[in-house]
Amino acid sequence: MTPWFLIIAGVSASGKTTLASYLADRFGRNGLEVTQIAMDAYYRDYSHMSFAERADINFDHPDSFDDSALHRDIESLRRGESLTLPEYDYCDHRPRASKVATRAGALIILEGILPLHFVSLRELADFRVFVDTPLEECYRRRLQRDIEHRGRTEASVKRQFEEHVLPMYQRFIAPQKYQADTILADGGEQPALFEEIRQRSPLCTC
Repeated sequence: MTPWFLIIAGVSASGKTTLASYLADRFGRNGLEVTQIAMDAYYRDYSHMSFAERADINFDHPDSFDDSALHRDIESLRRGESLTLPEYDYCDHRPRASKVATRAGALIILEGILPLHFVSLRELADFRVFVDTPLEECYRRRLQRDIEHRGRTEASVKRQFEEHVLPMYQRFIAPQKYQADTILADGGEQPALFEEIRQRSPLCTC
């Protein structure tokens, strides 16, 4: 059977990865193999640019993603093929040399800031979720994450949030709500979403 394809969209630090991991764990505990894909892994390769130039790229704009490669890999996984998927280095702002061997699970979860922006991706999806978390909370989480794990300064995080994240949120990210099957507030609705997916999917009979 064709794997069931779930998309989770939302602004950076809204809780998408946490939600995807929660669902993967819940279904995994019931014997369902789950493939998780981060859209961030499909940022375009800007290795030809200097580090300073790469650091100034607007990574919240749709043009920063190689959506064709992502679409191709999703289609391959839905055919049951095994792949080596890219990884992204957030500190160096470019793809890593290493790749991750991945095989198609019965459930494929794609999470990222803009997956529902691309018609080719959202038309493949069996179910589409938008995680709607207050921007103030997203900024607080992003500040902590980027300083602790991505080598950023508070000033650089603040500038990027104000100059890139907020404008792109209004222009591209927030409108994805209208392409979603359900809008999920951050936090306690994870069990409810699990139940909804379990009931909707013919694969998820756990």
